[in-house]
Amino acid sequence: MNIDSFEKKYDQKGGVNKLKEMMSELRTVKEISEYFGVSSREQARQWIKGITGSPYDPRYARKRKRIEELKEIISKIGSKEDVYKLIQNGGYVEEALKEYQPK
Repeated sequence: MNIDSFEKKYDQKGGVNKLKEMMSELRTVKEISEYFGVSSREQARQWIKGITGSPYDPRYARKRKRIEELKEIISKIGSKEDVYKLIQNGGYVEEALKEYQPK
């Protein structure tokens, strides 16, 4: 499906702009296909490839985004050793977070 035919068919749902917005938000193909009201994820994959010229797989980008978020959190914690202590004491960390009162 090309851009013009997609726009005509899905204009009421935001058309290509909405599709690109959902892609920039790293939404899954399932979420995209459900939003546009089609039962086939493969159909959504074909639209995206037809419109953008390349396949869409947000998994790597979501992974990178999460890693960057975690790096930011780790930088606030301190050392790698402190991070490993948190991981090793997982159950206690939950309790500590419940009791934590920011200053």
